[in-house]
Amino acid sequence: MKKKRFRTHTGNITLRLLLLLCVLLLLLTRTLFNYSSIHSQYIQDTLPDFLTVVGVIIAIIWLIVHRKIRYLNYLAKRVKKIARNNLGATVEIRGNDELAELAASINYMSQELRIRLDREKAIESAKDELITNVSHDLRSPLTSIIGYVDLLRRKEYSTEEQMNDYVNTIYHKSLSLQALIQELFDYTKLSTPGIKINRAKVNLGSLLEQLVGEYTPVIHKEEMTVTLKIPEEDLYVEGDADQIVRAFENILTNAIKYSVKPSELQVKLERQGDLTEIVFSNEADPKTVGRLDQLFEKFYRADSARKDTGGAGLGLAIAKRIVELHRGRIRADYVGRRIRFAVELPVVE
Repeated sequence: MKKKRFRTHTGNITLRLLLLLCVLLLLLTRTLFNYSSIHSQYIQDTLPDFLTVVGVIIAIIWLIVHRKIRYLNYLAKRVKKIARNNLGATVEIRGNDELAELAASINYMSQELRIRLDREKAIESAKDELITNVSHDLRSPLTSIIGYVDLLRRKEYSTEEQMNDYVNTIYHKSLSLQALIQELFDYTKLSTPGIKINRAKVNLGSLLEQLVGEYTPVIHKEEMTVTLKIPEEDLYVEGDADQIVRAFENILTNAIKYSVKPSELQVKLERQGDLTEIVFSNEADPKTVGRLDQLFEKFYRADSARKDTGGAGLGLAIAKRIVELHRGRIRADYVGRRIRFAVELPVVE
């Protein structure tokens, strides 16, 4: 029914145009006959040529109008096809007039809707993946906590020391659960479309000195040493100092967790043209390195050993997202039993 209505509508347009041309022809004929009463001989001589010119003009106008109407019919059919779950499809652009502009607008609309639909599908897929992985990662500490609480509730312990061991286990499992939830919250927040960060001038040398100083006791406790190399000149970047610290902390804690022990952890800051490069390097067993191209993917763990270290496998994914929000990039390589995480950020003078 809709197709018939559209065809009837365009048919009415064609009929009206024909009637308009006929009216114009009648007016021209009337004017000609009025003029012929005064100049009859001249009219008789020029009438055939005049009618030929008028006929050619009418034919040209008709061809142009007919072609435009056919193009309108084509556009209408293509728009209906696009509307039937065929977003992203385009129409042919003919000429350089208003109808061509309309066709270009249709193409832009179709492609933009396709991009938005794909983005929404990707978001939904990411949400489903997040829920699946969260459910899996939350189950382990919760099951352990419930088990030990049940033992305490039923007083199934023989000594006070054993009871304290249960309590300490519950406490550490709770901390692990808290860290997991915090990671999930941070990743979700950073992945929100259109997120904005506070920007200020940040001195990377001072920031790294403070960060390494705070982590030195933890590093020594893990039977490791740390060296920090920074240049004499101050190197500044523009960004959110707290977020930058969070990214570096995630890389640093990752290095501490998976380093061969005892070993040395190295942190180096230097300038590379218009960029600052911050490199975290540690000795690592090949089994704990995994695939370098997947290290920054959410929920990725190289092997089963990583599953017992706490967290949701989001630390490096969070670090990557923070670096990207600061118009930088992060990469990893493994050479000579040492894994290097290099962060590049634009220099601010």
